[in-house]
Amino acid sequence: MNTPEGYSVLNGMAEAEQFFEYGRINRIRLQSLLLVSDGLFYPDEGDTADEDAVKSLVHQVSKNGLTRYAEWLLQIEREDAECIRYPRFKVSDDKTGIYIRLR
Repeated sequence: MNTPEGYSVLNGMAEAEQFFEYGRINRIRLQSLLLVSDGLFYPDEGDTADEDAVKSLVHQVSKNGLTRYAEWLLQIEREDAECIRYPRFKVSDDKTGIYIRLR
């Protein structure tokens, strides 16, 4: 973790700082922000493009709300307890999300 050969994790390690991305965005047309941990990623059956999975996640959350999306995802994970339909390392991962609507 937090190495060029590994992956970045916001876990308090000083080494993580070199993997942060930061900057500014134009907020003129910004309507909402969705921040999620990997446990809330949209289910992947192995043939879904990453871009499509992100679009599906955003669509589901904006349509039904973050709580309903998380409940739906938990149900999907329970129904696939053997991790066959949606390949993953464990039945369910911790889920953290923040959805902010700006109006």
